[in-house]
Amino acid sequence: MELNDFMGSKSGSTYDRLETPKTRNAKNPGGDTAGGRCSRLTAVCLGLLCVLLLTAIIVLWVKFNHLATQSDYLQRSVHNLTVEKEGLEASHKNSVGEIRANKNKVTAEKDKLQTSYNNLIKEKDQLQTRYNILAEERDQLQANKSTVTTEKDQLQTSYNNLIKEKDQLQTRYNILAEERDQLQANMSTVTTEKDQLQTIYHNLVKEKDQLQTRYNILAIERDQLQANKSTVTTEKDQLQTVYNNLSKEKDQLQTRYNILAEERNQLQTSNINLTREVDWLRNNNKNLTREKDQLQTNNNNLIIEKEKLQTRYNNMTLERDTLRSNFNNLNNLNKQLQTTCKSKVVDIHVQLGWRSFGSSIYYLSDEEKTWSDSRHYCQDRGADLIIINSKEKQDFAVKTVGGKRAWIGLTDRHTENVWKWVDGSALTTGYWLPGEPNNAGEEDCAEVMGVVMKEGWNDIPCTNKNRWICEKSITDN
Repeated sequence: MELNDFMGSKSGSTYDRLETPKTRNAKNPGGDTAGGRCSRLTAVCLGLLCVLLLTAIIVLWVKFNHLATQSDYLQRSVHNLTVEKEGLEASHKNSVGEIRANKNKVTAEKDKLQTSYNNLIKEKDQLQTRYNILAEERDQLQANKSTVTTEKDQLQTSYNNLIKEKDQLQTRYNILAEERDQLQANMSTVTTEKDQLQTIYHNLVKEKDQLQTRYNILAIERDQLQANKSTVTTEKDQLQTVYNNLSKEKDQLQTRYNILAEERNQLQTSNINLTREVDWLRNNNKNLTREKDQLQTNNNNLIIEKEKLQTRYNNMTLERDTLRSNFNNLNNLNKQLQTTCKSKVVDIHVQLGWRSFGSSIYYLSDEEKTWSDSRHYCQDRGADLIIINSKEKQDFAVKTVGGKRAWIGLTDRHTENVWKWVDGSALTTGYWLPGEPNNAGEEDCAEVMGVVMKEGWNDIPCTNKNRWICEKSITDN
């Protein structure tokens, strides 16, 4: 009885010890499975957030490359503008030098002309020689004027190009400012997402610590179960009867132990995967931090470059205004020189018998020549036979011949009845006498008549000798 009581008490205590872990496992049969699902769900969420963050970084990088391309293009535009500015300054210097030289030449010629005018009455026999010298100097002045006009047109073209490129630079600067604002907004969004990811990461670390605590508790319980198993093996000979009663329970315990082992293995695998994901997330966080610093540095550099470009633009604007002022001064000086030159030319020709009308001067000869010889005489003096293309000019010609007649620059010698002026233009309005032109006997050249009741044009043979009227444009000289 005592032995049986002892065996019963021993078996009861052992049964109590074996029931304790069973009861604990029965109380929370799905806890570890729910923790695993939560871990997987957390990992999926982190993966989605990383994908979104990488997408945002790629978009930000593309915009940054576009901004860098715009900056390079803007720098090239500034360089081209600088080169054109230097060319414009060189042209400006050359124009100033040539205008000053022309002014000196005009001043010298004015002195010579004044001297010639004072000695004109006494030196009448030498007038033709001095007139030839004056004609040569006039040709030089004409060449210098053409050079100044060409350089003025080049300066105007360069100025217009500078205005267009300034407008393009302003437009590109506005686009660059808009993209810079968009980049700053995107950087703010990335910073906010980074903070959210950092919060999720801290929560994940806390959950990992809780899972580690649970795993340690389970390991302790496993060790206790292992100790209980050893005790059952040692007392097997003494507790044969208890062993028979507990065989089924042992099998059940073994089954539950196997399930616990599988769950432990799954927990270890999940722990390893979670560790890897944490390391990967930590590396991505470091990479994102470095990329953020690089983007911040690039943004600062772009801001500095923008300020430099703005400074260059302001300097070029000041230089453009200075060049425009110099150009206006040169243009005014050129107009003054042209006015002075025209006035002197008119005065000289008037002293030589020429008459001024409109923008041209006219010469009525005292001798008579054929139409061709008359034209050669005019051409030798930089003029040509008169072209009458208005009623005012017709009245002036009639008044000039004063009751006589003179050759005009109109002929149909090349094509009969097709009258053309000496400059190649066709006749549009004629002032023919009644019944003219009649081409009576090869009459291919025209004359103007100032006879009373016969004020108009008449066609006569070109070989006839007649007085003539030369016409020279003041503007051309």
